[in-house]
This record gives sequence, structure tokens and C-alpha cells, in this order.
Amino acid sequence: MFGAALANRIWFDHNKYALTLRVDALYDPLRYFTVPPLPIGFLPEVGPIKNELLWGVTVTYDIMPTENLTIRTEFTSRHSNIPFFAGANGTTSSDGWVGTSGSFTPDLVQNETRLTAAILVRL
Repeated sequence: MFGAALANRIWFDHNKYALTLRVDALYDPLRYFTVPPLPIGFLPEVGPIKNELLWGVTVTYDIMPTENLTIRTEFTSRHSNIPFFAGANGTTSSDGWVGTSGSFTPDLVQNETRLTAAILVRL
């Protein structure tokens, strides 16, 4: 397994604002860390193991009006050569994987894009 990440943080206006750019990649030939979820738990897929390659980019913008307050917005775009990320229908069944009856299949997708916002308060 091999992974790498590069990040750069740029500060503005006497450290009141910051922009962080990050790119990362993970190569997992045996899928040791990237085993897909199944209805009966986290077990390897039946059949040949396919090498997994994950990569992504994250852009974070912070506004820090005081030492105790940070307002953060973050854009993340992650990708995989095989379905790995949780899709719109989720990866858990209605009973949380406790002997799910029927044919529930986790909704896995190859791409995930999200925009998040947070307010961090330090006491």
C-alpha cells in the first residue's frame, strides 16, 4: 500500500483568512484498507481482488475573526477506480446490518463531491 498527500496553506490579512489546497492519492493493491461494506459486515468481495486507486482534492477557506472563532468552508472531490464511496442510498440497511433479510446491497459510487461548512469555537 502506498499513499501520499501534498498541502499548502496560504494566510492573508494578518492571519484572519486562510486558503488551504490539498491533493492526495492512495494505492491499495490488496484492498487491505478499502474493503467494501456488505450487508453482513465488512468482508472481502467474492472473486478476484482488484487494485484500488483513490485520489482527491480539497480546498478549504477559513475566516478567523478572533483567536477563538473560525468559520470554515470546504470543498472536497474524491474519486476511485472502483465503487467505494457511499452513494445516495447509503451503505447500511434499515436494520443496520443485523441479519438483513432480502437482497440489500450497499450503494457504492466511484466519485464523491461535497461542500461543507462549519463554525469552530475554542473555549
